[in-house]
Parts: sequence; structure tokens; C-alpha cells
Amino acid sequence: MLEILIHENMILLTYMAIGFLAFRLKLLHTSHMEGLSRVLLGISLPSAILYSLQIPFSRELLRDIGITSIVAVAILFSTLAIGSLSARLLGIKTGEREVWVGCCVFSSILFIGMPIVEAMYGERGLVILVTYNAIYNVALFSMGVRIFSADKASTVSLAGVLRNPAIIATAVGFGMFFLNVRLPGPLLDASKSLGGLTVPIAMMMTGAMIASSKLGSLLRSKRVYLFSLVRQIVVPVILLVLFKSILEEGVLLGIAFLVSAMPSGASNSVFAETYGGRGREASQYVVMSTLISIFTIPLLFLLV
Repeated sequence: MLEILIHENMILLTYMAIGFLAFRLKLLHTSHMEGLSRVLLGISLPSAILYSLQIPFSRELLRDIGITSIVAVAILFSTLAIGSLSARLLGIKTGEREVWVGCCVFSSILFIGMPIVEAMYGERGLVILVTYNAIYNVALFSMGVRIFSADKASTVSLAGVLRNPAIIATAVGFGMFFLNVRLPGPLLDASKSLGGLTVPIAMMMTGAMIASSKLGSLLRSKRVYLFSLVRQIVVPVILLVLFKSILEEGVLLGIAFLVSAMPSGASNSVFAETYGGRGREASQYVVMSTLISIFTIPLLFLLV
């Protein structure tokens, strides 16, 4: 298992390096990012979600979905508590604290998790991972708005959440799973091919983000290192101790750990900018935690 995890992480690191070089060689520009983001979030990610749910219905998977939903909520509130407590203990100021906590809670489940989970746990693992992502998406568009917002009265409309392509793909995918219906062959193959673009695009964009950032200030920021320590080591270790006492089944335990060990999600930068005007700060947390996760996830997996 560890060899698979290291192999997949090296692939992710390669994508990031390609994105970094492409930006430095001016093959990718800042102006390209919005278009790539739209393709990623509006086409390739929904396709990947839909394809991952094209498997026969079974009571065992239904049980997995139920357990995963409960564990996902537990992870969300546990990371919220750890993020809030660590921010207070480390003296993170009000204003900066909201970004710290939000970036700690909402991790990059699918972009990094999908290739790792598929390689290690197959179709069953992907269904479990998509379930985590569904819970996290709903939380991000509800609880996340309040966490990131400088104005705690800010809300997001239910209609806006339901129009999210990833949410739509999840709803359609689970509907087909429960009804035991599959996409026709050509659509199935198309969703597989489009979904296959998700991880390369996401990680190349991360590499380009690193190339476009002020690396000097990023590497000199004590706060960014402290955040990465909390997000990539403290959170997964604490949650792993909890999981080992309640999850006996290996696949459920392994994926719960991987979800808790994922770096801060790229969408946090958008939410931090939209609701608090602190997108640059959030992007630093995202970039550094993503870089560090390439090494911390395989090392911490030895504890599972």
C-alpha cells in the first residue's frame, strides 16, 4: 500500500512541476487560470464524480455511504475545533483567524485524493471518497461562508448550492447508483476521459500558482509553516487516534485517514477573497500545505 501511495504522490508532484515550469516558460499565464478553473470545476470534476458512481448497487456500499456520512461530519467538526483552538493558542489575530480556521477545515478531497484512493482501494474507495466530498461541499457552501466571512450575517442561497456542477453530478450519480442504472457506453467512456483531466489540470494549476507567487515571502512566513504543521500533522494524527477506536474495517479507516491528511483545498482561496478579502493569505496556506502533503501523507500512512 505504501509503495502505491508514494508512486501516486510522485505523479502528483510531476504534474505540479510541469505546471510550475509551464508558467515560468510562459506557456501558462495568469489569464489562463480562470478558463482552466471553469473547465476543471464545470466539466472535468463533475465527469469524474459521475463516472466514479457508475457501479452496481449493493447493501455493503449503502452501509459504507451511511458510515462515511457520519464520519465526514465528525471530521468537519473535529477540524473546526482543532483549527479554532490552534489559532487561539498560536495568537492568530482576528481577521486572520477566519482564514486559518476555514483553510484548516476544508481540504482538497478529490483533486489529490482520487488517484490515490482509486489506486489503493478501487471502485469501492471512490464511492466512499465521493460521499466525503458531497458532505464537504454542502458544508463549504453553508458553514464555510460563515467561517470565512468578515460579516457573520453573510449567507449563501440554497439555489446557488444546488447549481454547483459538482453537487449536481453527485446527486445524479447517487441517484443512478441507488436505481442501479448506468450511463450508455459512449457517455460512460466520455465521462471517464473528461474525468481523467481533473487531477492533471488541478495539480498543474497548483504548480502555476506556486510559480506566480512570491516564493521569498512564502518561504519566510512563519505563520504558513505553523498552519501546515497543524493541517498536515496535528489534525491527521489526532483524528487517526479517534478513527482507530471506532473504525475496524481497513478501507474505511484508510480513507478516513487520507481525507483528514489532505491539504487545504484551492476553493478556500476563492471563499476567503469573496467573503473576507483575504484570498492571497488563503492561497499561501493552500500552496504550502499542498507541497508538504506530498511528503507527510506517505509518512503518516505508516501509522495506519
